[in-house]
Amino acid sequence: MYEEFAQVYDELMKEIDYTKWSDYIQRLFLNSKREIKNVMEFGCGTGNITCNLAQAGINMTAVDLSEAMLTVADEKADRMGLKNIQFYLGDMSNFQINQTFDAVISCCDSVNYLPDLAALQSFFLSSYECLENEGILLFDVNTVTKYKKTIMDNTYVYDLDDIFCVWENEPHFDENAMHFNLTFLKRIRMAPIIVMRRPRYSISIPLKIFIAVWSTLVLKI
Repeated sequence: MYEEFAQVYDELMKEIDYTKWSDYIQRLFLNSKREIKNVMEFGCGTGNITCNLAQAGINMTAVDLSEAMLTVADEKADRMGLKNIQFYLGDMSNFQINQTFDAVISCCDSVNYLPDLAALQSFFLSSYECLENEGILLFDVNTVTKYKKTIMDNTYVYDLDDIFCVWENEPHFDENAMHFNLTFLKRIRMAPIIVMRRPRYSISIPLKIFIAVWSTLVLKI
């Protein structure tokens, strides 16, 4: 699904102020006992926060499960002339690298997409092994309250140039799960006819494992 999603992701998420996000992360870095020079980012997506932190002089290593997302991120970094970013295709729950970092981050509720408690625990272990002594782990999650009170069963429609997207939230609170159904309608222009192609995708978010998980800061000692 990510091939289509990556093409329109930035448009769908344009209401997010990535500059403020990045500034906030840098303020949180001030809590670290060590200077933050090298950062691992899990779930980098199209690289908005990655590039902002790299522009601030931080050496970034960014990982995502989607090759299509990484392609967009790499092109973005290239356009900005950023040479201090390395992108890797990988799973945040089991990623291994022969390098350690001053901080590990995972932003924009990427952790919510881990499928179960075992994957969440594995993510913590992978992050811990990536950290230097006194390094920090920063991540955020959507809480169960947000899913029930804000996200709920809302439907959003986006008309973006040649792609029309319908995003449907489908709560299954009795199963402690939230399903996101995304339908993409792509206009294929063959004058004088416009053909609509309709791929549909679903993402399931397990809520149970996030009942006691909040935005947090973890210090490696």
